[in-house]
Amino acid sequence: MGLDIHGLKLLLLARRRGVRLGRVLTFGRIELALSPDRAAQMMRAEGIDLAHIQPLLTDPGPVWFAEPVFKSLGAAEVISLDASGYQNASVVHDMNQPIGPGMREQFDTVFDGGSIEHVFNFPVAIRNCMEFLKEGGSLFIHTAANNCMGHGFYQFSPELFYRVFSDANGFEVQRLILHGSGPYGSWYDVADPAKIRSRVELISFMPTQMLLHATRRRTVQIFSQTPQQSDYVEEWSKTGQPPSRAPLPAGDASPGFLRRNFPRVAGALQALRTAWRFYTTQSLLNRRFFTRSRD
Repeated sequence: MGLDIHGLKLLLLARRRGVRLGRVLTFGRIELALSPDRAAQMMRAEGIDLAHIQPLLTDPGPVWFAEPVFKSLGAAEVISLDASGYQNASVVHDMNQPIGPGMREQFDTVFDGGSIEHVFNFPVAIRNCMEFLKEGGSLFIHTAANNCMGHGFYQFSPELFYRVFSDANGFEVQRLILHGSGPYGSWYDVADPAKIRSRVELISFMPTQMLLHATRRRTVQIFSQTPQQSDYVEEWSKTGQPPSRAPLPAGDASPGFLRRNFPRVAGALQALRTAWRFYTTQSLLNRRFFTRSRD
């Protein structure tokens, strides 16, 4: 994905809230996935000096790397890391392998524009991303959610990110956003399953992606306790009321007359009822799970 309109928008919103990029590490050599003119328009609206991206505005492309954009947003330095040197990344390192001590707590910002889903050893890769950061630093991830099967090794759930970027690991989720693929996909803030005591599930017609902004609040040993799915943790503890779950479609409730005399009609009605239940409980219409963003 690189740095597209959604990723840039998230960075601009973070900047508006006082986040300073400082020393930046990008996971992969980040390409612009929007035109330099559009990027300039978005930054100009925020009163940002465009001197750093002027060379991009006269570059015919078709490939533009995003370092000048990060510099325009206030980055003091931009270091890129990749498993290969094919795009001239600053550091060559396979994220399937742990990083060394010299790379830990060296960066104020880590930005992943769509690499994490392509790394087989996800627990090591995500821990690396977390360990790169200094205390107070920000991690931005833009990755695959629904209907992206085959794009990479994985597509991810909100539950995973909320459990990984938890206080137990010294992190806090600032925003977790779901949006439809493409530049005009609407944003939805995603609820933490542990807080609403329900699995946050989604069946969507179109591909969707997630944007994460998490901050490192304190330095602790990451994954000293293995993250567990929140509803199972609650069930195991046997305290309070059991967690609720998105209801499964009920069995065939067609009237007996229809089933006996018009079986095809009864089957069609049942299919419609099933689809409606799924659509209203496991779609973006579920406001308990997904809140339309005003940003």
